[in-house]
Amino acid sequence: MKEGIVIRTNGKVEKILVDDLKQMQEVVGGHIECVTAGATADGENWDLWGNDEGRLLALPINIVAMIFVAEMHNMTVDSLLSLHGDFLILGHDGKGATIDCPEEIAEIAMAMAMYDAPSMKVTTVEFDSNDD
Repeated sequence: MKEGIVIRTNGKVEKILVDDLKQMQEVVGGHIECVTAGATADGENWDLWGNDEGRLLALPINIVAMIFVAEMHNMTVDSLLSLHGDFLILGHDGKGATIDCPEEIAEIAMAMAMYDAPSMKVTTVEFDSNDD
């Protein structure tokens, strides 16, 4: 199992465990592609994976993922193409093997979350008009 970070379109950023390509595809909701990659100051490599048809399928724009990419590549958000759908961040060993997301990258991504916990809980109560 590899520990990664998922950046969801609803602004939530969370740790996730994935074991193989199939699970990575489940996270992004379809066929997968590496959108961008980078390295930490310590030389640890990371990849950002997304649905390769996200834009074509009109998946929701992922503004948190766009902010992450802009910050990691020292760019402005408006200079990027839109990113659609959920994204997965994992590391790689420099030889092509996928590994855990570097801790430094995980901390940066987690700090970008729009919220940490649900802001409300909705409970459905059935009501029968015959009840007093």
